[in-house]
Amino acid sequence: MIITVGNNKGGTGKTAVTAHLGVALAKLGYKTLIIDNDPQCNCTSLISSAYKKTMFDLYSTQVNENFNIKDFITLTEYQNCDLIANSVETSGFSLEWMKTFPDCLS
Repeated sequence: MIITVGNNKGGTGKTAVTAHLGVALAKLGYKTLIIDNDPQCNCTSLISSAYKKTMFDLYSTQVNENFNIKDFITLTEYQNCDLIANSVETSGFSLEWMKTFPDCLS
């Protein structure tokens, strides 16, 4: 099962819902992976402080035969709950993506 929490408007509780739902499902025994795709990184801060690679690294990586998504997954202190962390550097990608994909803005 995949659950996505998203909204263009800020302050709607996306981070709180994501972190709490992910940890709650993990505590119920479900294997969960939280992907923090928000450059504010608040979900990352709530769930873990010990990560090596982030969404910035993932977006910056050339996908080839040596690519392994598992390299970007961080274990958290919560059993059954893993994380792909984010960093503020990803905020710079939005300008780059607007140049690359201008049609998605209309």
